[in-house]
Amino acid sequence: MRLRLGNLLFVLGLVVSYYFGYLRGAGVITEEQLRALLVMIATFLLIATEYRHKVVAALAGVTALWLLGILSGEDMIHFLDMEVIGLLFGMMVVVSALKVGGFFGKITSYLSGLGLTGMQFFFVMTSLTAVLSAFLDNITVSLFMITVGIVLSRAMGINPVPITVATASAAVVGGMGTLVGDPPNIMIAAATGITFNEFLVHMGPIAVLAYAVVILTILLIYRKHFISERREGVEIEGQLIDRWITAVGLISFAGAVALFVLQDITGISPATAALYAAVITMILSGDRINDILKDVEWDVLIFLGSLLVLAGGLEKTGVLHLIADALVRSIGPNEPVMVTVLLWISAVLSSVVDNIPVTASLIPVVAEIVEEIGAPHLWWTLAAGAGIGGIATPLASVPMLIAYRTLEQEGHKMSFWEFTKIGLILLAVTTLAFNVYLLLRY
Repeated sequence: MRLRLGNLLFVLGLVVSYYFGYLRGAGVITEEQLRALLVMIATFLLIATEYRHKVVAALAGVTALWLLGILSGEDMIHFLDMEVIGLLFGMMVVVSALKVGGFFGKITSYLSGLGLTGMQFFFVMTSLTAVLSAFLDNITVSLFMITVGIVLSRAMGINPVPITVATASAAVVGGMGTLVGDPPNIMIAAATGITFNEFLVHMGPIAVLAYAVVILTILLIYRKHFISERREGVEIEGQLIDRWITAVGLISFAGAVALFVLQDITGISPATAALYAAVITMILSGDRINDILKDVEWDVLIFLGSLLVLAGGLEKTGVLHLIADALVRSIGPNEPVMVTVLLWISAVLSSVVDNIPVTASLIPVVAEIVEEIGAPHLWWTLAAGAGIGGIATPLASVPMLIAYRTLEQEGHKMSFWEFTKIGLILLAVTTLAFNVYLLLRY
C-alpha cells in the first residue's frame, strides 16, 4: 500500500513540477522561485512516502537550498525561529522528567483500579488524553495512553481497535486547544505574538467541538464494541520510580503553565517560561539528567527546525507572496469564502503530509492575506485546519502513526486504507463542523 501511495504522490509531484515549469516559461515565476518550489515538492514527497526518515528528508531539502544558492548560512539562522524550538524543547524536558519519575505508570495503575464499564472506560481514556495533550507533548501522551488503552481493553474483554483509534484522535484534537498543545499552534503564536490566553479563548471551543464530533463519530462507527461489564483481573500495579524527579517535573510543569496564563501580566513569553521550567528541572534532577535528556525527542526538534528553514526559502524567493496574492485576487475581500478555502486547503494538505511543514509554508501566506484584508480570525482558521488534518491517515501525524503501528505490533492489524477510511470520515465531518462554527462566530 505504501508503494502504491508513493507512486501516486510521485506522479502527482511530476505533474505539479511540469505545471510550475510551464509557469516559469510564461514568465509568472522566476528560475530561483522554481528551484525553491521543486526542492519543497521533493522534500514533501520523501516525507509522505517515508522513502527516507523524515529528518533526513528535511535536512536534504535544507542542504539543496544551500547548494543551489537560494539560502546562505545567515539566512538559515534568520529563519530558524528559536521561540518555537525553545518552547518545544522546554516542554519536552519537563515531560521526560515525568516519564523518568514514573508519573505516567502511576496514572496507568490508577485507571486500572477504577472498575469501569467499556463505555465509561472509553470516555475516561479519550477525555484524559485530550486534556493531557493540551498541555503536554502529544507524542509522549500518545505513546503512554495508547499502550494503557490496549492493555486495559484486553483485560476488560473489549476490542482494543476503537479505543486505540479514539485515543490517538483525542491526542490530535486535544492539542489544538492551547498554544503549547500542537507544533502548528506554537509556530503561529511565534509568528504573530498571540498570547497563551488568546489561543485558549479562540481555539479552546474549537478543540471541544472537535472532541465532541470525533468521539460521537467513532461511537457510531464502533457502537457495538464497547459492551463489557467484566472487571475482574483488570488492576495493574504501578509505582513511582523516583518521587523526587516526579515532584520536580510536576512543580516545573505547574510553574510553566502558570507563566503561560499570566503572560499578559508578566511579559514572559511561552518559550522563555518553558525554558525556565526546563532549566529548573535539569538543575534539580541530579544524576538523572542523562536519563531525562535521553528521552527528549531530538529528531522532532531537528525536523521542525529544518522545515522552518525550508519555508524560509519560499519566503525569501517571493513564492509565498505570489500564492497570497493569487488567493486574494481570485477570492477578493470575501471573508467567508477565504475562511472556507483556507480551512479545507490546510486540512487536506495536512492529511497528506505532516502538518508542521504545511503550517510553516502557510504562515507567511496567511500573514500577507491578513494584512491585505484585515481578517485576524484567519489564524484560527489555519490552526483548526492544520490541526484536524493530522487525523486523516497514519502518515498525517505522530499520534495516528503510533496508533497504527502499535495495533500492528499487538496483533490487531488494520490495513492502511482501513485506517485511512475511518480517518477521512473523521476529517470530513469535523472540518465541516469547523467551517460552520468559524463562519457563525467570525
